[in-house]
Amino acid sequence: MIIATLPMNKHRLACLLVMLILCVLAAGCMIQKESYPQPPCAGQEPVVGAWIYDPAGRGDAIFLYIFKEFGRYDAVALPRDIRSPLSYELWATGSWAISEEYTYNLTGQVLRHDFTNDDLLTGDNNETLTYDPAMDILFNKNHPRGLFTRISCNAEIPEGVNTSIPFD
Repeated sequence: MIIATLPMNKHRLACLLVMLILCVLAAGCMIQKESYPQPPCAGQEPVVGAWIYDPAGRGDAIFLYIFKEFGRYDAVALPRDIRSPLSYELWATGSWAISEEYTYNLTGQVLRHDFTNDDLLTGDNNETLTYDPAMDILFNKNHPRGLFTRISCNAEIPEGVNTSIPFD
């Protein structure tokens, strides 16, 4: 054996064995926890702010959502193409609540005013949104292709967006 031919005293051999044992033990203890980046809006719930919801490229509108810190949300439809105005107004308003970590329940109402026949339709708006901290997006697990993209940490209509929300 090669070990028998190397000049090594008992003290060195014992130190080598202890170091090998410590390395083996430490290797088993190094479990890396999954870590997420810090949400970009430190000090507030991740949902709070202004978000654009695109229903996976479908329809003629995208939606501006404003999630207030005190548990209220408001939304308004915006034309997907600013050169093609919408033939209706659509707003949503209600409340949001934390159901579990990074999951929010929305409960509210949708109002749609059709310009062509002046009809006003109302309906319920109840959905569950999940926050993905790795991508800083919100999504509905029942409709995962439609994404909410953060445009501001401030819960107000961003500067330059030409719209208003009647409930705000």
